Amino acid sequence: MIQLYKPTIVAYYPNIRVNLYDEMTSTDYFPLISFKSQFTGKIKTFRPFGVFVDKIERYYTLVIKMLHGESSEQLVNGWVNFGNQNFPFGFYNVTIYQNNDNTNLDPTNTIKTLWTGLANLTTDTTQSITPTVNYTAYTTNDADTESIYITN
Repeated sequence: MIQLYKPTIVAYYPNIRVNLYDEMTSTDYFPLISFKSQFTGKIKTFRPFGVFVDKIERYYTLVIKMLHGESSEQLVNGWVNFGNQNFPFGFYNVTIYQNNDNTNLDPTNTIKTLWTGLANLTTDTTQSITPTVNYTAYTTNDADTESIYITN
């Protein structure tokens, strides 16, 4: 599963790391990525902002530019905007395709599907671009067998 955060102040460049090398027949073009909102059913298809292949046998690193506010999207350049009425925070079905051209944004014109999975998109309110986790304190009293520790 892919975990993405939308920034609240500036644009952010998250990495999506997936193993695509065994499925690809050519690395000539950037893959095509489709996000389908499980809430609205709307689909956003875009190319990555950049691709790193330094560990290509293990994973592809797909970089996108997550825009802040209502900045203008450039889907062919990997500039995407989520967290709005049509593409709200929450779960997305993700499909990554092997593309046949660096300007193609139509999944029907791709070579084949490389990967399918889920993504969870949330907002980062701490500006640290890491998830905020609050844990309940743990006591070392092993005789206390009726306590339940819950994380938020």
